[in-house]
Amino acid sequence: AIGYRKFSLSNKGWMGLAPAASVQGDIICILLGGAIPFVLRPIDNSLYQLVGECYVHGLMDGEAMDDLAKGKYNLHDFTIV
Repeated sequence: AIGYRKFSLSNKGWMGLAPAASVQGDIICILLGGAIPFVLRPIDNSLYQLVGECYVHGLMDGEAMDDLAKGKYNLHDFTIV
């Protein structure tokens, strides 16, 4: 389960396992309709590259959607290339 993964710690203190290719500056997001977080890499303006799926303790299985409904998070548009 942890092959090609590395421990990660976000700026906000979220702990998890990210793709081995992830680097500082990548962002963690949950795409609407998805159950798991993904790592995206900003490329230019509003363009992002998909790095891969990740595990983030506290954001799995719809937990983030519950927090979104409570106003804890905001929605953003991403163009993945």
